[in-house]
Amino acid sequence: MSASLILALALLVQPETTSLAEEMKVDASIPTQPGLAIVGADPGGLTQVANVSDLGTQLGTYLDEDGRLQPGFALGGRPYWWADNDITLEDYARAGRGTRILARTAVSLAGVGSGDDGSRLGIGVFTQLLDQQDPRLDGELATCLQLVAALENWQRLPEDRRAITPRPDARPESECRQEAGERFNNQPGWTIGLGAAFAGSDGQFSDLESDGFSAWSAYRNPLGAGPGDLSARLVVTADQALSVEGGTADGDEASFALVYAEEQDGRRWEVVADYTMRQYEDDLGPLNTPLDDDEFFTFGARYLARVREGVWVELGYRTSPDTETDDEDRVTVQIKLDLQD
Repeated sequence: MSASLILALALLVQPETTSLAEEMKVDASIPTQPGLAIVGADPGGLTQVANVSDLGTQLGTYLDEDGRLQPGFALGGRPYWWADNDITLEDYARAGRGTRILARTAVSLAGVGSGDDGSRLGIGVFTQLLDQQDPRLDGELATCLQLVAALENWQRLPEDRRAITPRPDARPESECRQEAGERFNNQPGWTIGLGAAFAGSDGQFSDLESDGFSAWSAYRNPLGAGPGDLSARLVVTADQALSVEGGTADGDEASFALVYAEEQDGRRWEVVADYTMRQYEDDLGPLNTPLDDDEFFTFGARYLARVREGVWVELGYRTSPDTETDDEDRVTVQIKLDLQD
């Protein structure tokens, strides 16, 4: 066997450019920062399980309950990958389940509102529990990227060497990651998380007070090999200011939602049915009207479309009949800008 052929085979087997686990990233589609969901600006983010970059930001605007356009900003990612981490794919695959869960654990910090319109801050910590949605364990992606790296190394060979060395049969890198993203979306996912919200008493971030603590769990199950999926979401929030007629009242809330969604070709639409139970801490509301513990359904829908890489437009609507809240109907408009690392 010639030395050139041996070199080509070596490039195929172990190209240095794809040996690190950090490089196994895919386009995870719709950007999600649960910090925004905690403050009510992006409730769908709690069901978009495992969908977050290692380090990214998200900008957005939305209409609040009073029809005012509010700015939103979120920053988050997975701290495990922020430091220089030389872990290889082989080491990552051999690592214990706890290490991989830690690697998938993310933090999210978000703020919405400004000035007298009210300001809120949300902090979230969440993790993905299932390995099936971990692109770093995708053997097909690893093989595809190894061929890409082998081709790049082959192209750097002198012309006389290329003439006698087999050309690696590699597809474009973007195609490798796109197909991996499709496999990613066709796997089940399970996320759990904790969060805290803070509100400015006078609409300023400089004077924030606690506005509740949240815990949630979301399980997403693809329906066959098609674009549809079904998610179940449970959210429990304590010690928050709940919107009622004439103002707010303190209380606790638990909600269970079922979400059906279809995502294909840069577009996603979803419908949701949410059953909510509320318990108020006081007997009277802001207008001295009686407050009884509340149970109600919320129905909603949202449509998202990718305008260009990293830019999304979202339209949402929800209605809550048979409830004491003053936000029976709500329309949201968001522009999401995801700045990937």
